[in-house]
Amino acid sequence: MCVLFPVFVIGIPAYGIYTLKFKKVLKTKCEMVSKTPDNTSVDMFLTYVKQWGFFNHPEQWNQIRCVWFIINESPNVSTTKKKELRDYLITNGLRLNNSEKQIIDNYKV
Repeated sequence: MCVLFPVFVIGIPAYGIYTLKFKKVLKTKCEMVSKTPDNTSVDMFLTYVKQWGFFNHPEQWNQIRCVWFIINESPNVSTTKKKELRDYLITNGLRLNNSEKQIIDNYKV
């Protein structure tokens, strides 16, 4: 009984704070990439997602899917970055239909 008390008093609130902070950081990263989609912001977003991952929650999947659409349609992001992001998201469970998987090759140097 004495061992479980600290787990409930410290562990559960700490997990809740971590979850809220993680959601907020992911949301700000998604907003940043959506405002200025270019190679550096995509690199930063991809590094963050690879390091921290994302929760298996519909809200986060939809955020990341919307970011994917914006990045894919942007002429400021190279085709290799688009492929790298697409492959990473698909291998980690983001479901895209066939038309959404196609890379739009409109990169302007």
